Amino acid sequence: GESPPGEARKRPYGDIHAIIYVTDWCPYCRKAREYLNSLGVKLTEYDVERDKAKEAERLRKAGGGSGVPVIDVEGTIIRGFNPDIIKAAVEKRRNL
Repeated sequence: GESPPGEARKRPYGDIHAIIYVTDWCPYCRKAREYLNSLGVKLTEYDVERDKAKEAERLRKAGGGSGVPVIDVEGTIIRGFNPDIIKAAVEKRRNL
């Protein structure tokens, strides 16, 4: 199959690694997970209530505050669920 122009130089979605910090009960965490899965990126998920080390990591990346989800797309940190911002962060990484 022929790639559209420009696509050949982009990284595939499956190459992009995203980390999501969640809690069990957070509806926006579920939405963010579903959205990231729909993009087809490689997703690692940490439950910050079960893993204190990951909670500390989440806090550091988010610059304080207790909100979840926090999403790390290869160094781009997104607080909360915003599909447009998530998509933009993923596309930025694909262009590298």
